[in-house]
This record gives sequence, structure tokens and C-alpha cells, in this order.
Amino acid sequence: MSSTKLFHKGHLVIDENSDFRGTVNGNLTVSSGVNARIYGIVNGDLIAEENSLVTLYGILNGNIVDCGASITVHGLVNRPRRKSAI
Repeated sequence: MSSTKLFHKGHLVIDENSDFRGTVNGNLTVSSGVNARIYGIVNGDLIAEENSLVTLYGILNGNIVDCGASITVHGLVNRPRRKSAI
């Protein structure tokens, strides 16, 4: 599992198994079948595609959009509305 640390402006797509450490000023999408651990701040929606495994250890200032994923939150979701795109 790779690790990424950065400040990202705009929509970010995680398309391989990885740990993300940083801040995203935009939406974050975890692609289908990907295992991602998010440590940091997402200032947008977290979009989890089908069969992805997402663990959030940070702060989400947006919605969770669940498209058939497994999502665990160990952090804070400031807009705790969970939307399903299915």
C-alpha cells in the first residue's frame, strides 16, 4: 500500500490501494475495488465507488456518497448526511 502526503486543490481520485495524508480542497473519490485510508482534511464530498474500502481518520467537510462501498469513520464528518448513488 503506497502513501501519499500533499495539499491538493480540486477533485482528487485515488485509484490504487494507498494511505492519503494531507488536505483536499475539493471532492475525493476512491475508485472501485480500492482500499484507502484517509488521514487529514477533505473540504468536499467523499465519494466511495462500488467495492471500495474506505477508512477516514480525519475531518470531512462534505457529504459521504456511498456507491456500494464499505466506509468506516474514526474522525469527524461536519455534514453527516450519507447519500447513496445506487
